[in-house]
Amino acid sequence: MFQRIFVPCDGSSASFQALDQALHIAQREGSTVTVLCIIDARVLDEPEIYLPIDDEIRVSTEVVSQPMATLTYQAWVRQVALRAEERGRLAGVEVHTETVTGLPYREIIARCPEYDLLVMGIWDLASHYPGPFLAGSTYWRVVTHTRLPILCVRGQSRDIRRILAAYDNSREAVDALQLAVTWCQAWGLQLVVLTVQPDGDLAQTLLRRARARARPLNPALLTRDGDPAEAIQTVARDYECDLIALGVHGERHLLERLEGGVVNTILRTSTLPVLLSH
Repeated sequence: MFQRIFVPCDGSSASFQALDQALHIAQREGSTVTVLCIIDARVLDEPEIYLPIDDEIRVSTEVVSQPMATLTYQAWVRQVALRAEERGRLAGVEVHTETVTGLPYREIIARCPEYDLLVMGIWDLASHYPGPFLAGSTYWRVVTHTRLPILCVRGQSRDIRRILAAYDNSREAVDALQLAVTWCQAWGLQLVVLTVQPDGDLAQTLLRRARARARPLNPALLTRDGDPAEAIQTVARDYECDLIALGVHGERHLLERLEGGVVNTILRTSTLPVLLSH
């Protein structure tokens, strides 16, 4: 199902948590994992050194030259790559590493067609900071410019036993449901399908369509009204789901609109992995 898994890694704990989740999947799938370590070109001309430690950007107080900054970042990504390779060895998974200098979102997007799944750690920065590495707006740029399924990870790696798919009959939601169904069939997982719709008759119609699309599985079919993001997270908690599958509309929606919507709310507040399908 996911034979080639792609994980950008910047040394933050969030990116290593994403790698751990990718390795967990790779163990089940017999997959190879490629880890991309990026020196963010935007910070090379800055007088300070910016490095992600845990989930914060640490800024050096010493002013350095551009060549010294480059050497520091090169040493950093080598260290990150070695840590990624060691994690792969401990998990018994083949891990390839690549280092590159450029704009993170462009480097990630350019490589996506080579893979079956992109796994990214989610972490945020203060709005006044430009957001180098994989933080800030990087993952939104990737989400809106690739067709590859993206597994967004915030928190520790976890076993996947039950998937919640949010369904509204849009093309993107259909794709997300079909991907969830395929995963459940391949791994023998349980599936919960939720539609958030105040019109009861329409909700039942949507669930009938979802049931037909989920065959041969027999998922739990649920309907809720109210705020979609809140309903999705409540159902995920009440039904002890381990992953949320969502359809995302991609670049035809303005980035600002996407950032204010259901997907953004769930990514910012849920501790569960979120599988985004386009």
